[in-house]
Formats: sequence, structure tokens, C-alpha cells
Amino acid sequence: MRLFGDGNTWQSIVGASALLWIVHFLILRGVQTAASINLVATLAKLLPLGLFVVLAMMMFKLDTFKLDFTGLALGVPVWEQVKNTMLITLWVFIGVEGAVVVSARARNKRDVGKATLLAVLSALGVYLLVTLLSLGVVARPELAEIRNPSMAGLMVEMMDHGAKSSSLPV
Repeated sequence: MRLFGDGNTWQSIVGASALLWIVHFLILRGVQTAASINLVATLAKLLPLGLFVVLAMMMFKLDTFKLDFTGLALGVPVWEQVKNTMLITLWVFIGVEGAVVVSARARNKRDVGKATLLAVLSALGVYLLVTLLSLGVVARPELAEIRNPSMAGLMVEMMDHGAKSSSLPV
């Protein structure tokens, strides 16, 4: 039994609330503390994403990627798939407006636009890499069966496969 279950238990609510209050009090200590926490949180997100991309590149199979690439076997028209993807993709870009939020403090106003564009392109690049590489590691039906968070499930699967095929003792 996992302590937080699927994220919908009372333990999850208490844990999330405690984390929120801890972050709130750290921010009250000052901007420098908040910036440090932000850096740690960003690294905590990017390191697993980077590891996933590297593992997926190593495990990528072009035949698996090409297998029903358009998704027509799902019985859903391509434009319907695009619409459904667009509804999800909106959430990928939450937070890229960070440069605009602090734009009043910028020495050069042009840097704000550059930072925002860099954030959007970076988020898009990571999103595309994770999505497309996943489709080259396992077939779409198998990927759809992995529990959320599916990237974590796929990473565990890739690490298990890598450990089994490695000549190193594990």
C-alpha cells in the first residue's frame, strides 16, 4: 500500500497542504530563499526528464515508432486526435510566463521577450522529445495501458529492460 495512493486520499491532501505551507514560509523568508527553492525544484524536474530522454534514445526502435503512427487503428479521425492533444498541451506551457511576471525588474526589456520565447521553445522541445521517444520505445496500445504518471512507468520499464540486457551484475 502506498501512503498517498493515487493522489486522492486524505494523506495526499495533508501532504500537499503541508508542502504548500512550507513553501509559503520559505518564500516569506525572502526572494533569495525563494529563488534557491525554485532552482532546486527546477533541477528536480529536469534531471528525471533528461534521464528519461537518454534512456528512451537508447531503447528507441524505429519499427515500433512507425507502427500505426497516425493512430487510425484507434478509430478516431486525425483532426479529432489533434483537438484532443491541443486540450492537453495547454498544461505543458504553464509557468512559461515567469519572465513576464518579473519583467519590471529587467535591465533590458528585450530580455523578457527572449526569456519567454526560450521558455516556450524549451517546454515544447522537452514535450516533443518525451512524447515521440515514448512512441518508439513501446507500441501505442501498451503505452496507453501504463498507469499515470506514464513517464515514470515507462522509465521503470526501460530501466528493468536495460538491467536485464546488461552484462553488468545488478
